[in-house]
Amino acid sequence: MPCYQVRTISVDFKVGNEDLLKKAAEKLNWKYRERGNLIEIKDIIILDLRMQTASFPKKCQDDLNLLKRTYSEVCIEEIAKKKRWSLKRKNNKLEMKRY
Repeated sequence: MPCYQVRTISVDFKVGNEDLLKKAAEKLNWKYRERGNLIEIKDIIILDLRMQTASFPKKCQDDLNLLKRTYSEVCIEEIAKKKRWSLKRKNNKLEMKRY
């Protein structure tokens, strides 16, 4: 009988807009599946929208960090588009300018 453990981590992950989260997952080419209040991304990251938490195996911390960064970028891109600001990437930073 195999004996192993999978350690999971649960962290706060506040999602303000579910559509932008889906757009971020699509930008990373990751699977996105809804199950009631839960969202499963890449078959390993489970987001609870009601509790605003993310659960995942410890080895996938980098994947969650990448998802958070991409979600932030998608949110900023959406705001820039609504405000009609130009958005440029400089040295791994985003710069918004209004003309």
